[in-house]
Amino acid sequence: MVNPSQEGRKSDLLLPHESIICGTLHHQQDMDTTEYVLTNDGYIAKYHAHGFEGITNLFRLLHASEIRTVELDHSEHNNLFRIPSLAFLLGLGTLYFYRPFRFGFDVWWNGCNGAFNSPTGYCYSDPLSEAISITIPISLLIAGIMYSQSRKWRLSPGTEVSIGHDSGIIKFADRMNTFRMPGIYFVAGFFFIICFTPSDYGGANWLWNLR
Repeated sequence: MVNPSQEGRKSDLLLPHESIICGTLHHQQDMDTTEYVLTNDGYIAKYHAHGFEGITNLFRLLHASEIRTVELDHSEHNNLFRIPSLAFLLGLGTLYFYRPFRFGFDVWWNGCNGAFNSPTGYCYSDPLSEAISITIPISLLIAGIMYSQSRKWRLSPGTEVSIGHDSGIIKFADRMNTFRMPGIYFVAGFFFIICFTPSDYGGANWLWNLR
């Protein structure tokens, strides 16, 4: 819901006859956020500050008198999927950050210069390294599926309100995103292992040499 301090800031952008009774943040795919409000004249409206003087920032969608049904659906975490998914993102992210440092900071920074006689050119070639090389594209695919199915699998909790009217249904979803930071951590680890894995041709000092 919109807190009072937010409503106070918005009142400065409303026309003299307009006021907001309450509002909610509508989250699509747990990322995109749109704000909807209930106005003093009984309209459900989309709030959007556009900066044009003298023109309302409230885009009225539906009057309260046109509402026929209201349904509330509150979903808790589905821990059957949520806990393994979080462990997957955090575990692989940590492995991706750790793996380039396997032979210490010096090798990570300067590369191995052929010291390990690796046929791949990287500083290590063992079953774990080969498994990681296979895991990387598969992990990205799994992470993409988790993001696209997060609402269906209830990976994040939230409340959805369905408002029925004569011409259809309006749905507002207010969901917490519990995967944003683990997802960022996972993606950062992926780019780290791709960009900073040491090889016979050098290590992470390539970034320093770009100066």
